[in-house]
Amino acid sequence: LGANRYRADGVLSLRGVKNQLSFPFSLTITPLDGGAKQATMVGDFTLNRLNFGIGQGAWKSTEAIGDSVNVQVHIVARASGI
Repeated sequence: LGANRYRADGVLSLRGVKNQLSFPFSLTITPLDGGAKQATMVGDFTLNRLNFGIGQGAWKSTEAIGDSVNVQVHIVARASGI
């Protein structure tokens, strides 16, 4: 997508239900002391919880909790220097 922006495409599996998922994210690589590097991924997406069977019985109603749920992703990974 440009300027450290990318798109993740894949399958999300929750409660045994699989659905295609695509969401944009930013990726920043930062050098650390000793030659190590740190990668930080930040993104978010919205999913419909009922499509994954989240909320059954009385919780299936969308009056108290809506069907759309925002999921925020923040992953930090470090690689040691070689």
